Amino acid sequence: MKRNDWAGGFWAKAAAFLLAVVLVPVLLSYGAALAFSYSGELRGGFYESSICSSAVYREMSHVYDSYHYYAENGQTEVLAKYDDWYPADDRYTNVRFSIEDEAGTILFDNHRTGDIPVTGWWGEMAQDGVVFRSYIAADYPAQDNVYRARDFYYTMTRLAPHAAAVVIACAAAELFLFIFLARAAGRGARRRLRAGRRSSPLISMHCSFSAEAVCSLSPRWRARSRGLTALIRSRSPFCLPLLRSPMRFFLRSGRRSAPVSNWENGGRIRSVVGFSGSADGF
Repeated sequence: MKRNDWAGGFWAKAAAFLLAVVLVPVLLSYGAALAFSYSGELRGGFYESSICSSAVYREMSHVYDSYHYYAENGQTEVLAKYDDWYPADDRYTNVRFSIEDEAGTILFDNHRTGDIPVTGWWGEMAQDGVVFRSYIAADYPAQDNVYRARDFYYTMTRLAPHAAAVVIACAAAELFLFIFLARAAGRGARRRLRAGRRSSPLISMHCSFSAEAVCSLSPRWRARSRGLTALIRSRSPFCLPLLRSPMRFFLRSGRRSAPVSNWENGGRIRSVVGFSGSADGF
């Protein structure tokens, strides 16, 4: 790899990968703000939104379930205990509620003046002959589902005005980084493949010497030496079988025995890479 090849450098790829990871939460946050904005969820106030209603329902679900249980068993007198169970200064939840019967008579109420009524989906809940009306404590004494929902709502409200532009910019940047990392990985793979096809000078000399030795054992092989030598000089991957088994091509010819006069006489064998030496000495 060249020193000035910045695209293939480790630090360039590492920086691109980290930038792509950092952009993911940014893209998701602004994407959520864009979705809420286009759905009309952020047009009204927090207490009219489904975000608030969903949080209120999660806080009030155990109240609905317990009253349904007592009403089915005819234990409506349990409402007298609600003042102790759900006090007006409850610091474990921000939700306050009132219960009215069908005639409009208030059976229970723990909300105070200044508490904010929920006007969304679950602001009113009719069940078992009574109506539950939900309110939010003005001072938010508890960090419950409603508290976190309010923070989420106002965060989305702040991000919404620039959400479209940021989403487009982040998506384009992510696409560019993905293409960059994919091309860098492809260049690395091709570089390793080319490096694997090349052999060192020592291996090339050994392959050339072995091939020339095999071709010199019989006259019928001398005619093939030129093509085989060119193959090895080009450093093709097909020269590797010669290194593993120099006699492979000779054995495939069907001759199990060959003249060895060249070896016995210590004949000198010329190498195609310019190396010259005797077989005994090698």
